[in-house]
Amino acid sequence: MAWHFYQQFVENKKLRLFRGTDGYGDGEQLRDFVSVDDVVKVNLFFSDHTNMSGIYNVGTGHSRSFNDLALAVINGLAQLNGESVMELQQALSQGWLEYFSMPET
Repeated sequence: MAWHFYQQFVENKKLRLFRGTDGYGDGEQLRDFVSVDDVVKVNLFFSDHTNMSGIYNVGTGHSRSFNDLALAVINGLAQLNGESVMELQQALSQGWLEYFSMPET
């Protein structure tokens, strides 16, 4: 997700996140974002240990909101450009974040 957010921000100078639903605020939906490197390590482990089998969930055990991830990407790019980090409301007022609803199907 971080890569997709990075690409979206570089191309559009803003990130589009889902509006809140089912009791979640805008961008506050939670996910356990996992590094691809960690998933690869788990896959390699099981390829080396063929005696082990089953269904395994791979995750960090810590959920983060899409707002948190988006703000981390925005602030990471800001710091690379010598700019200061900002809070969520600042990113919203700058137009760097916007929320949209999924169309009804």
